[in-house]
Amino acid sequence: MKRIISYIFMCCLLWVGCTSTTEGLAPDKVITVSNNKIEMESKGGKTSIKVDSYCDWQITSDEEWQWISVSNKSGKKGITTLDITLNQNIATSKRSAVLTLANDMYGVSQQINITQNSSDPFINISENRYE
Repeated sequence: MKRIISYIFMCCLLWVGCTSTTEGLAPDKVITVSNNKIEMESKGGKTSIKVDSYCDWQITSDEEWQWISVSNKSGKKGITTLDITLNQNIATSKRSAVLTLANDMYGVSQQINITQNSSDPFINISENRYE
């Protein structure tokens, strides 16, 4: 009896949790983002994108989360505003990352490519007195 109840519960979760791609949606349309390419100056800053999803999703990065932060690392079915903040890039080389919004259970994902410009070379002098 427990097996039957578990089976019914799992079927209900599958039915409620995500619109199936067999209902006419292509896999790349199950999770969509308003902008999948972000380019930012070296000073950093914040940008927002809209995520429209027919299922719950989680976000991962191919880079460490040290210079990138996001307002949500997961979302629910529906429209979500995702704020992406980049710290200042003080390095003299460009940096990039790929954020992936995915629902592994259904095998659907969407990527956001991020590029941040390098900083201009500089010299920092702590004292302005010379002898």
